[in-house]
Order: sequence, then structure tokens, then C-alpha cells
Amino acid sequence: MINISFSRSSQNEILMIKFLNNSFIYSNEGYPQIETEVSCLIPKVIFLNEDTIAQVQLATNSNFYMLYFIGAMCGGSVLLGGVEVFFNLLDTLQMLSYLKYLNTQFPYNLSTYFQLFGFAQFNFIQKFFDFSGFIDQIFNTQELKQIPTKIANDGITSLFVINAATIITVWISLFFIFAIAKVIQSTQIALQNNQPLKVTKKVIIQTIPKILQLIKFKFFSESQTEGSWLVKVGVYYLTIKYIINRLCFTIVSEFFYSGILRAHIATAYDFTFSVVLQLYALELNSSNMFIRLSSLLACVASAIYLFSIYFVIALSQMKKYALNNKAIQTKYGSIFDGIKIKQFSKYLNTILLIKKLIFMILLIFAYEFPIFQTVSITFLSISMSLFYILFNPLEDKLEYFKQLFSEVTQVQLGYFPYEIQEYFGWACIFLEVPFQKVQAISRLAKSIL
Repeated sequence: MINISFSRSSQNEILMIKFLNNSFIYSNEGYPQIETEVSCLIPKVIFLNEDTIAQVQLATNSNFYMLYFIGAMCGGSVLLGGVEVFFNLLDTLQMLSYLKYLNTQFPYNLSTYFQLFGFAQFNFIQKFFDFSGFIDQIFNTQELKQIPTKIANDGITSLFVINAATIITVWISLFFIFAIAKVIQSTQIALQNNQPLKVTKKVIIQTIPKILQLIKFKFFSESQTEGSWLVKVGVYYLTIKYIINRLCFTIVSEFFYSGILRAHIATAYDFTFSVVLQLYALELNSSNMFIRLSSLLACVASAIYLFSIYFVIALSQMKKYALNNKAIQTKYGSIFDGIKIKQFSKYLNTILLIKKLIFMILLIFAYEFPIFQTVSITFLSISMSLFYILFNPLEDKLEYFKQLFSEVTQVQLGYFPYEIQEYFGWACIFLEVPFQKVQAISRLAKSIL
């Protein structure tokens, strides 16, 4: 074995070994050396100096803190009614986080940049709980089919029931929140109408609006000498009470189906990743029942996803006057939030759902064919960019430019020299996250004003 150390980058170089006195070289069987030289292609080597590593780490750390700021801004927007800001940002960050699994060698700065957005993926259950011991008890991991190397190196299994654990938890939590909001709203209405409360298993939850209803405050001062602190407390209490009632009303009125569709679109990247990864390692005839169950559930989940695309298409085909109807907006408004109601623009979310599915299929099934994968994803990104340019489907200009820039980010640079790829990485680091910050501040200001 020959070990070679590099102090520089190497690409398309050949290692050649010449035998000057091959007549003195014999094999173990006593045969003389015939070849006078042997050669082999040296794999591509990228040498990173300490200055480059330090610069990337510094820029990445600053962007990481900036993402906290963006999250706070989006949280403020959500409280003030700008929910689409949060979901649009989440969608962009999720897309960037999955680019690291492409079967291509990214420059160090671009690779580190993609790693930065891993937190946006819905996999906190898998990160918090170690399922490796649980899996080892159920079956031998050697029974599972191989999955793409980069994905496997991240400690991800092919099992749908494991990868979708966080998404399932999110959906259970959403229905739980809806149930609580429904109970609070119903109880509040009953108390306002002086209707008797029935003692049920939900009595603890019903106590919340009952207490809110019974507590009384004065919201004015009868004299100048009267302390104003009680009035302030009353105003704060009234504000909190209003927010709770308003939030419950919004959840109950929009959960079916606007809230469900919004959550589905927000988790589409992770959902399709879990489904397609299991379909890649599909084992419906496995001897292990757990693997068969996971494969079967992935097939069911894929059917649900395809039906959701059909459902969104059917909604998008409604006439403009129907989409402007208040009841329709309440029930299905999340499909058209921030989108221009035009002939092709209104199909944006449908196209995005299809695009996410195609992206994951190419990411996983085309992993062993890097050139095809690169060309296909590039074509997919160019197609989406052209759609944004030709039809301009978004009402918000900043959101439009952000989405357009995100699509450009997906254009693969494997055809270009390493230096160009590295420059592109620096452009992403210094432009993408600050642009997200500007947009978050702008949308928060609009929500306030």
C-alpha cells in the first residue's frame, strides 16, 4: 500500500511508477517482472488551508445567529397574522438542507452552508431518541436494503415508520391543539349564553374559559386618586383573553381544511423524503413483519400524497369569484395565501408539491447516476425559475426574489471548475441568509402596520 500526503489540491492527475531494473523483480512464484511501468488515476483531492476553514466557520457562525434572529421575526409575524412568512421560510430552509445529499462533491464552504440548515428538517424525534438499539432488537440491520451513501452516513435508516416519526408527532399535536381549541371555544360560547356546563372528562379544560369568564376587572378609574395599576392589569387581562378567544376561533374555523393543507405543504419535503427512501428499499415480501409494515405504510403514504396533489389541483380549478368568497378563503385559504389568482399562478402550490416529489425521487433513486441526477435536478430548477419569471405568481416582491434565488441555488455546478463553485458558495453564504433577514423584517413591519 502506498500512502500519499498532499499539500495542495489535485485533480485529474496520474500516479505513475516506473521500474528501472525490472529484471531483478520476481513474483512469489518466481516469475520475472514484465511491465516497466504502472499508472493509476489519483482521486480528486481538495486541499483546505487553515485560513479558508476559519473564514467559513466565521461566516457560518454569524449566519447561524442570524437565523435565530430570522426565527424571532417570523415568530412575531405569526403572532400578528403573517403565518405564510414562517411557512415560506421553513420551505426554503428545508430545500437547502436536502441539497447536501446530492451525489456530488461540493466545495467546503458550500457543503458547510448546506449543513447549516439541517435544523429545519422535521426529524427532532429521531435526533432526540436513539432508535438504533430498538431496531437491533427487532431485526438485523443487514436485512435492510442499502440506501444512498450520504444519507446512510447521516445515520438515517430506510424505514418509513422511523423517518416519519416526527411528522406523525406533529400531526397528532395539531389534532390535539384543535381539540383543545374546540372545547375552549364551545365552553366560552356556552358561558356567554348562560348555558349550563356538562360535567365530562374535559372538565379540566373547560375550567380555563370558565375562569376567564368569571374574573372581572375594572377598565376605568373612577377618580384620579385611584391606583392605575388595577386598570392596567385589567387591560392586559382583556388583551390575553381576546387573543386566546381569537386564536381558538381561528384554529377551529380554519383547521379543516386550510390548516391541514398548510401543515401538509410545510412538511412535504420530509414526508416525501421518508416515503421515497422507503420505496427505494421497498420490501413487501420481507420475512420481518416490521419491515413489511413499514413498506406497506410507505405505499399508503405515497397514495395519500398523490391524492393531496389531485385535491389541490381540484381546488385550484375553481373560478376566481369562488376563490374570493369568504367561506372558501376560510376553508382553503392556505392554498392561495400570497399567490396571485391568475390562470397559471393559482397552481403554484400544486406545482410545488409535484416538484418536491420529483426532487426526492431524483435525489434518492438517481443517486447512483450522478450525472443524470445533476442534469435532472438542474433542469427541474431551471423549469421552476422560468415559471417564476414568466408568470410571477407571488404578490410579495421580496418573496418572489427569494424563491427565485433559492431555485438558482439548486442549479448544480458540477460542470464548472472548483473555483467557480467556491465563489458560488461564498455568494450563498453572504447573500441568502441576510436576504432572509431583510424579508422577515419587512414582512413583520407590514404585519404591524
